[in-house]
Amino acid sequence: MAELFFTLGIFMGFFGIALGFWVSASWHAQKEKKRKAKEEEERERLRLKRAREERARYWASPEGQREKALKEEKKEEKRKKRLLRERRKALLNELVDISGVSDKVARTLLDQFPTKGSIRKASVKDLSSVPGVGKSIATAIKARIK
Repeated sequence: MAELFFTLGIFMGFFGIALGFWVSASWHAQKEKKRKAKEEEERERLRLKRAREERARYWASPEGQREKALKEEKKEEKRKKRLLRERRKALLNELVDISGVSDKVARTLLDQFPTKGSIRKASVKDLSSVPGVGKSIATAIKARIK
């Protein structure tokens, strides 16, 4: 019986040592995995920092300044076009609100007189030359568009 306990003790001892090595190896593996992940995060952080610095240098360079100016010009053009569309739509709605001016007549009128200023400058005779606009409608348009 003593031999059995002795053998069992030796076996348990070896098992305990093996288990200890396995736990230790697993712990070291997790620690190594965390270390590698941290290193990878640091590399990514540095890569992003270098990319930001490179972009900042580019935008500060003459070529970057030209590109920035072109982008601003395009943005300004889009803004102006949008503003013109909005004004044209508002003027179209204002013309359609006048009794006797249909949507089609208003669009035809805007083709020849695209702005409020051009309508203001036009005479009643000029406005009457647009198909669908008679003298009375032209007078109403002149009275409404000021």
